[in-house]
Amino acid sequence: MASIINNVLHRDYKVLADNTIGSFIWNRLSFWTHASDVQFDDGATAQEKVGAINGITTSTSVTTPGYAADATTVSNINKKVSQYVSGTLAANATSISFTNSNFNANTHFDIYSSVFGLDPTGMTLSGTKLTITFKAISQAATIKVHYFEL
Repeated sequence: MASIINNVLHRDYKVLADNTIGSFIWNRLSFWTHASDVQFDDGATAQEKVGAINGITTSTSVTTPGYAADATTVSNINKKVSQYVSGTLAANATSISFTNSNFNANTHFDIYSSVFGLDPTGMTLSGTKLTITFKAISQAATIKVHYFEL
């Protein structure tokens, strides 16, 4: 006796469709959720949201819209953009230096001061040593350097 199973999407159980003598035809029904069946609060379906992603990349140089970043890539970028060093610029001093093995010709720096209006007048990177110069002021100031590579 031959049996025929018809696949019906989105359900998962068998229903006897035809019990003709010598041949049984079954419909296989599934309860699986289809991406077009799931709707988000904004009215878009999972198929529309996830389908808009072109792929997952580990590259940091992709400029084409629609690619999602791999978690390791995001973590590495976060580590690069959230690195700080800080020190105290003594009263009447005109420079402060920071040495860090992560400093190189590709490193970018943002300088912050605890004293309003105290801005760097110069900055020199020699190997892994960064020297920042300021005009002299009569009070000590905390200098914070945010460093990162693009």
